[in-house]
Amino acid sequence: MRLFVALQPTDPARDALAALADDVSGVRWVPAAQLHLTLRFIGEVSEGDAERSPRRSSGCASNRFFSS
Repeated sequence: MRLFVALQPTDPARDALAALADDVSGVRWVPAAQLHLTLRFIGEVSEGDAERSPRRSSGCASNRFFSS
């Protein structure tokens, strides 16, 4: 199992990013629902190790940085 830390964009940001993909050819795009910004790729881990890792970071705060 591949483990990583990522940010999920808001729906408007995801829609804007997906719209940009229409103008770029020669690449394989993931479905818009799977778009994310990887902050840290941890790598292959066992299912047990993945289950023991925190699913959400407590104490994280954010401000919106995309507006529609």
